[in-house]
Amino acid sequence: MKELLRRNSKILYSYLVFLALGITLVLVFGKADIHIFINSKATPFADFVFKYLTHLGDGLSAVAVILLLLFFSFRSSFTQFMAFLSSGLIAQLLKRFAFKGMPRPRTFFEGIYDLHLVEGIKVLKLHTFPSGHTATAFALFFCLIFTTKNSYLRVFYFLLALLVGYSRMHLSQHFFPDVLAGSFIGVITAILSIYIVNRWKASWLDRSLQKQLSSKK
Repeated sequence: MKELLRRNSKILYSYLVFLALGITLVLVFGKADIHIFINSKATPFADFVFKYLTHLGDGLSAVAVILLLLFFSFRSSFTQFMAFLSSGLIAQLLKRFAFKGMPRPRTFFEGIYDLHLVEGIKVLKLHTFPSGHTATAFALFFCLIFTTKNSYLRVFYFLLALLVGYSRMHLSQHFFPDVLAGSFIGVITAILSIYIVNRWKASWLDRSLQKQLSSKK
């Protein structure tokens, strides 16, 4: 665990700075004012970009990455699967039980503020905390961050995770605290999943589907 954290210390410090700044902004300005500010900055270009980029936090995107990784490493694929499953489960349990019925922006601002909504997006009304898409995205991309040696790719993955989180606010599906909580769930589950799977000594985990198919020829 210490080696994993040390090797990825720069990205983790960057994430902690983002988390600390985010929490500070919420405490100072409140989730409503932050959301109105973000919503007021919408442009047609941003609408188009975030309408599609937000799907990187979908379960289908995570499953696609998990299947693709089978061709490179069973261990990496299984790690992604564990992070995806655990982050999603935690987010849904919190959303449906601990914070059941919390209003999303559309419901919260109804009759108070006329939100800019993106055409073609079904905006949900309840169960806002935490953001499941953000949890999935951060679990997905931080698993990739922890398993790549390319520093440029690490930064790229981190930025993608942040953009997915921002997309949830731009589309008025979530408030900033929802995104912060989702990101934390994603990062923690990614770290724990890698730590757990890396401790397993099963030799088959270090193989890949590509090698398995090649060996049968």
